[in-house]
Parts: sequence; C-alpha cells; structure tokens
Amino acid sequence: MPLPTDPKQCWPPAHNDVWLDKYREHSAWYSSSPQRLLDYYSSSIYNNMPNGHIWARDTRERIAIAVHMPLAADLAKVSADLLFSEPPDFLIPEAQGDKAATKWKNTQKVFNKLIEDAGVVNRLLEGAETCSAMGGVYMRPVWDKKVAPHPILDIVQPDAAIPEFSWGYLTAVTFWRIVCEEKRDNNDKERSIWRHLERHELGTDGNGLILHGLYKGTLDKLGVLQTLDSQAATVGLEPAIDTKMPGLCAYYIPNMLPNRLDSAASIGTSDYYGLEGLFA
Repeated sequence: MPLPTDPKQCWPPAHNDVWLDKYREHSAWYSSSPQRLLDYYSSSIYNNMPNGHIWARDTRERIAIAVHMPLAADLAKVSADLLFSEPPDFLIPEAQGDKAATKWKNTQKVFNKLIEDAGVVNRLLEGAETCSAMGGVYMRPVWDKKVAPHPILDIVQPDAAIPEFSWGYLTAVTFWRIVCEEKRDNNDKERSIWRHLERHELGTDGNGLILHGLYKGTLDKLGVLQTLDSQAATVGLEPAIDTKMPGLCAYYIPNMLPNRLDSAASIGTSDYYGLEGLFA
C-alpha cells in the first residue's frame, strides 16, 4: 500500500482520535507540567462534566502557586528501572563457550562495540519509561553517516505513528512529523503545515520497504505530495528503500495487553489508565 495521495485526507486519520486523545492526556501527566494539564483538561470532554475537571477549574493564577506532585512521572521511571535495573547482555549463540570459533568471538566483540557506540542500553531505558506512560513505544534503526558511522536505535512515540495490525502483529506503520509551519496574515486557519511521512511496510518479496513522503497541507488535512527536497529536513531521503531483509524495519512494544479501552485492539495500555482520577 503506497503513501496517501488524497489531498483531503484528514491527518492524523480520524480512526486514531480515541487513542490520540489518551496519548495527550497521559503525556500531560507524564510531563509533570501543571500548564500542560490545565491546557488538556480545559479543552477536553472532561470540561463538560457537571462540576468540571479539577484541572479545568483551576485558573492560571492558581497554577502559578500550585504545588504539583509528579507521581505519574515517578511511576514511569520506577517501571523502567525495574525492567532495566541491570543492563541486558546481547549474546551471539555461536560465539559462546571455549570451543567457539574465533570468527564468531570476533563478531561478538564487534557487536558489543556497536551496542555501546549506539547507546542501545540507554535507548531501551528511555523507551521503557515512555512505554509505561504512553502504553507502548516504537523502535526503528536509522542511519545517517553525517551523524554516526553506525546505525542508531531510534525511539518513536505512539502519538507520532499510525499502526496497522493483523492478528496482533504489526504489519505496517506510518511515522509522521511536522517539519515546517507557515503562517499567512497570522491566521491559523490559513496556516500551511508541512508533514514528513515515513511508512514501513512489506514488499511483495516479504522484505521490508520504507517509503518517504513530504506533504503540504493544513492543520487537519494532509495536503499535496511534494518533492522531498522542498524542505531541508527531508533533503537526501530516498522516496523508497528496500531494506533487503525480511520483515519490517520497525517494531512496536506494547506496555500491557489487553487494552482496557478496547480488548480487541493490539495497542498497549498505559500504567496510568484508571489512575487519572487518583492523580488529580
């Protein structure tokens, strides 16, 4: 399936609204920012409650003197520390034992150096913390010879991904980001939004395929596909990359399953789910 071609395509797609709203709520708690909590709850459905949400009722003057206990952020940190209290070992089976061939032992040394140089352990700890808060996290290898001579393990948050699952397995995912915003006459409705979409899917041969697209649209519409050299952030990217390896070049790690909002969904549940009222 290629990248979107309809200029009127809603973005993010409407079917993700429920999840995106939860990501915004849990991200606000994870941030430990009273301002972000006020912004979220004063503009959400919670503000329509009979007495309003406690954070929706708070004025900016009260926020200035409020003392916020960052319990949510501490919960995510403890969860990550429990998972990676000790760094994991990355072992090549053929390289283990006294009788292992020299070539495999050398390969293990090179692999260990790569893991260290790429900061994989730190990235796993980072991913585990936000996975706890957001309910899941994506990981992908990226490569940029201007930055490092080796691949880099990149963490992508779930609010920047549109996943596709089949029988609980990730079969495709589209990562996206805003690379530029252009205002005209200070009118938000006339603002142009440039988005970079990176789609991971399987080719007809079963190998991983990465597609890059740059779109110029509006706040809620994807817009028209542009050439990748139209923005500095996407210059040099190839429109299509065959990884020449079986499977996707991206991986989704759910925090907990089943999802309590939708038991049939393959999207993980945040450690915060059901605790938002206690946090407040």
